Amino acid sequence: MGPSSAVGLLLLCGLGGAARVLHSLRYFNFAMSDPSPGAPRYQMIGYVDGNPFVHYNSESKRCQPRTQWIAANVDQDYWDEETQTVRSNEHIAYSNLNTVRDRYNQSGRAQTQQSMIGCDLLDDGSIKGYWQEACDGKDFIAFNMDTMMFIAADEAAQVTKRKWEHDGSVAEHMKNYLENTCVEWLKNYVRYGQLELERRVPPKVRVSGKEEEDGILTLTCRAHGFYPRPIVLSWLKDGEVRDQDTQWGSIAPNSDGTYYMWASIEANPSDKDKFRCQVEHASLLQPGLYALEPQSDLFSTLLVVAVVMLVIIVISMIGALFWKHKLEKNKKDGYSVPPGMAVGSASSPPEIPA
Repeated sequence: MGPSSAVGLLLLCGLGGAARVLHSLRYFNFAMSDPSPGAPRYQMIGYVDGNPFVHYNSESKRCQPRTQWIAANVDQDYWDEETQTVRSNEHIAYSNLNTVRDRYNQSGRAQTQQSMIGCDLLDDGSIKGYWQEACDGKDFIAFNMDTMMFIAADEAAQVTKRKWEHDGSVAEHMKNYLENTCVEWLKNYVRYGQLELERRVPPKVRVSGKEEEDGILTLTCRAHGFYPRPIVLSWLKDGEVRDQDTQWGSIAPNSDGTYYMWASIEANPSDKDKFRCQVEHASLLQPGLYALEPQSDLFSTLLVVAVVMLVIIVISMIGALFWKHKLEKNKKDGYSVPPGMAVGSASSPPEIPA
């Protein structure tokens, strides 16, 4: 069986950003009862370490590679089996849409189902598993792998919870998939794509500051272009971590497969030299410390440029007057100007006929 093999409902959750995660495998699914024109009714995308590697939709009806390393390391049997499994999940998703619509008494309304199944390999050798579902963008039900319990978000989800608990094999199936099948395939994928997935690209870090009208200085630390995804940005004041005063942006992907993140903190302008941004990433042998970059004096820079331009203009005017005076004198002496040497011609020196 392929890694996306699963029975029953498929589930949704966000990618974890814990720094201890070495590798992750996720399968995201999205089904719609009434898609907009041009949009597939059902889609599945698989991710390894946040990078898409497999894709399926209700129009192509086939699982297809999204990266070279998976295409080069599996045979046609893999794609046939994965396609068969996802097609089965597609039909289950449509059935679930009808079931949820009836439970919420929303006949005639468009319904959506978002779901995810996945697992993480942590640096201490342990694993995490995820099996969660949402309807119309709201939490519906989740499975806790450690406690073997289902968590229902509302009364409609309680019906599913009771049904799954009555059939004791559902929890066992989910746990077995997350602890065994998912982890085994994740290790295979990491081996297939080792050169790409285990590369280390250090972040480029910039610290900037903006003073607000109320006199408060907002310091922002931006890290971009890094890989792998896990990273920790911390603000330090006099060497002390100030996480309680820090605001973070989410880790966002760039178009080149790297990632971007920022962290900001408010400070008194007089204390700006006491703050440092600490960056921890797998590509760094030790945490990096970054201070506020000195801002250039824009007015002084513009003034220098203006003075230089004025000097150039004055010199040009003096030179033009000098050459005009000399040419007029040469004309009086019977000297003719060679073609191309007249004032106002191209700036490149012309060739003078022999």
